Amino acid sequence: MSSSESDAIRQQYMRRALSILLRGTNYDTATASSLDVLSTVGALYMQTMFAHVHAYAEHATRTRPNMNDVGRALDERRVSVGQLDSYRRTEAQI
Repeated sequence: MSSSESDAIRQQYMRRALSILLRGTNYDTATASSLDVLSTVGALYMQTMFAHVHAYAEHATRTRPNMNDVGRALDERRVSVGQLDSYRRTEAQI
């Protein structure tokens, strides 16, 4: 798979995820260009997050990240696991 194909697939999945999130927060419409921008920013955010998770694993002389590495990367962004769990429970009820 070429780089441009994987970028297009990533963009497609991010747009779909953002559409679901926006509907869940009572947005009725969004322009294609705004979804494109949000998708790009979201993908870059996730890429950076995963790079930091990997860096934490390497710092601990491991080749594969574990949940502690994910927790540290989330802490770095001031996102608590409790917040994510609360969000998941709220979304599961919808």
